[in-house]
Amino acid sequence: MPRFLFFLFLFLLMAFSKAAYADWVELPLSDLQITSGQDRTRLLGSGLIEVKAPVFRATSRSSVSTASQLSFAYREALPNPEPTEGGQVRIQVGQKLMSKDPCNLIYVMWRLFPQERIVVSVKRHSGSTSAECGGQGYTNVASIAVPADLSARSGSYRDLQSVYDPSTRLLSVQINGREIWEGSLPTKLVRGLSGPVGVRADNGHFRFRFYSGQ
Repeated sequence: MPRFLFFLFLFLLMAFSKAAYADWVELPLSDLQITSGQDRTRLLGSGLIEVKAPVFRATSRSSVSTASQLSFAYREALPNPEPTEGGQVRIQVGQKLMSKDPCNLIYVMWRLFPQERIVVSVKRHSGSTSAECGGQGYTNVASIAVPADLSARSGSYRDLQSVYDPSTRLLSVQINGREIWEGSLPTKLVRGLSGPVGVRADNGHFRFRFYSGQ
């Protein structure tokens, strides 16, 4: 195949991958299976979800999409933060993709403190429950500084959008429609992953809506 045709094919494949999720379906609170933080989660008006939990974990009961959008606003830090499974104290919110179980999935996390960054990581472990894997098994794939004009620390709503193509292992991450990172995830890390989308939050007061790509 001529070189220019190869690159044209690759470009069209990437464009199709993004266009395939041009439509987003909002997932209501009732669709989220909450495994941590349910007692500090409530439904506000018009489907807006509020979380004030040091640890919040949820996955969709219905959507097995490989794309999700989290539209959120950060309100404030919680007074008694809890360390993550790895022992670090962070304020963060983000998405779970291909969530086979709590030990095997892709994370796209918006860390607000101590530094504001988007961190893409894959968690793989032989276990299948949080008790079995804890903070083990994480591999950080990318860490991207959030542009100053897109900071979530101001309390403004931000759209964190992630689209993953299992056939190419290509993950695209956008903030408010602006692509901030795109890359292929290592085969050995994502082989065999399959599951629903989900939401994770730590040590912050957040309000959000959660969408699945169609």
